[in-house]
Amino acid sequence: MKDKCLILDFKNAGLFIPDFKDKHRMIENEEVSDRKGSNRFIRVPFNTLLKEHVANVLLVLSGERPVPTVRKHGLFLKEDTSITNLANDAKVEIKEGIYTSKKGEIKLLQEVIAITKPLVSRKTFDSAINLRGLKIMKSIVPSWEKIKWHLGLDLFSEFEKMVISVLGKKAKDMNMIKVFEELYRSQDKKVKDFCNLAKVPKPYRMLLIKGKTKDQEIRGGFPGFTHWHFSNYTHGLEKTTKLSGRIYVPVNDSDLEKINKGSGYATLLDGGLVTIFDVVTNSEPLYNNAQPVFKRSA
Repeated sequence: MKDKCLILDFKNAGLFIPDFKDKHRMIENEEVSDRKGSNRFIRVPFNTLLKEHVANVLLVLSGERPVPTVRKHGLFLKEDTSITNLANDAKVEIKEGIYTSKKGEIKLLQEVIAITKPLVSRKTFDSAINLRGLKIMKSIVPSWEKIKWHLGLDLFSEFEKMVISVLGKKAKDMNMIKVFEELYRSQDKKVKDFCNLAKVPKPYRMLLIKGKTKDQEIRGGFPGFTHWHFSNYTHGLEKTTKLSGRIYVPVNDSDLEKINKGSGYATLLDGGLVTIFDVVTNSEPLYNNAQPVFKRSA
């Protein structure tokens, strides 16, 4: 038994519980891999932390680089086992973020937050557009900026010149739905010439020449970006739990020498801050309210 105990304090460590009905992908070794249906979701009891997460905290506190818990990584990311092995005997006390139900079950105190989703996330809206009669276009809300983002600077410059040539400078003050309507109604040859340029995506022709909005939303996946309907809408709502508490790590003087090389703080889960609270004499009463770290089965 080691004669000292390093006490770490952590605050607001964000924990997200995945919705297993959704697809989950990650990038590893420059390839996209699918986590759905794999054994790479780790179900950790709510009253403790995963051993590897604690090990990574100790690596950072020692001035070392953390190692990915789930993603595969190259051989150059070998951890210092003399540090990570300290996590085997660590214990965790969750002080905030969980509660015990009347049935004796440990539950999470969850809150709703706005998040940034992956690039391929999209959200569409119903936009009324009057082409050959009133139609509904399922899309992001199109705008000058989104058309610029989609076409790129060169094609957008051509688009802008065409719009001004057909509708006049007043068009710059119109919203994009109105611009689409007026371009379609004009049936101007300049509109057709632009839409027939080699790099202009097909939906521009379908909308501005043929007046069709049906089935315009692209449902393809990465890399996508076939036209403006593939939204760069990158925000959503998710539930998270903010955990705070203590981590108790048995150590000796040689372990503390390594930890002294670090900055004295690290991160945990999503945005949690870990700091060194104290170093005390190791004794069993320290762990009365703490749980062992969770260890995955091999």
